[in-house]
Amino acid sequence: MGWGIPVPDDPSQNIYVWLDALVSYLTAAGYLTKENFCWPPDLQIIGKDILKFHAIYWPAFLLDTDLPLPKNCMCTVIGWLTRLRCPKAQAMLSTHLKRQPHSHQMD
Repeated sequence: MGWGIPVPDDPSQNIYVWLDALVSYLTAAGYLTKENFCWPPDLQIIGKDILKFHAIYWPAFLLDTDLPLPKNCMCTVIGWLTRLRCPKAQAMLSTHLKRQPHSHQMD
């Protein structure tokens, strides 16, 4: 990636998401409002490109502020695996998704 803030001691990594972007999830969820309609998130569905932020940094921020942690973090890698053009991976994913729908976890 050609943009972002270099990570100290690891010039191969860049920081491109800041705490204010992560905290926007709190306001979008209505946290600390009368409605408080969808917090805490029991399930986060995220893309593989932001796994580090949601699995490491976000829980660290929540722990530091004594806020509850998400119970599940599902990383979607389907597009990544299918882009590999691996027929076995595509067949496995297709079968698994048909047999194990995850929509019940969203209730």
